[in-house]
Order: sequence, then C-alpha cells, then structure tokens
Amino acid sequence: MFNFDITIDLHGCVVEEALVMLEERCFVEHSRSIMIIHGRGDGALKSAVRDFVLQCSDIKDYDWGEDLNLPGTDGITIVYT
Repeated sequence: MFNFDITIDLHGCVVEEALVMLEERCFVEHSRSIMIIHGRGDGALKSAVRDFVLQCSDIKDYDWGEDLNLPGTDGITIVYT
C-alpha cells in the first residue's frame, strides 16, 4: 500500500543509538521518503524520534503514523527529506 525509499527499524535500540542511526540513514543516503519504525514501547524512543524530526531542518515534511488511520501505525513515523 505504501512505498518508501528506505525503512529504518529501530526496535531494540536505545535512544542514543536510534538518533545516530537516523542521522546516518536519513542524511547520508539522501532518501526522499523514509519510514521509521520506532514501535510503541514505553514511548521514549517514539518521543525522541519525533523530537528529532521536529528539530531537523533537513526534513521537509512528516506524517505521524497514527494520522494514517491504519492498525499499528502509531509505532511509525514517516519523513520526507
């Protein structure tokens, strides 16, 4: 249904690891659309990812997964660079 240039799965990462991975994958590869899977968990990773998205000037647009109205999508964030 959805196609993205890359998918970044952050399951099992701590916040610091996840942010490094996001910087490397989002900006070294210069992809146009990226699905970031952060999961639900305790919310720490989701919050960190979304704070990163909001503060990053290289991200042109984003969609919070829950706005897509699909089951389980509150565990993802979509960004466009």
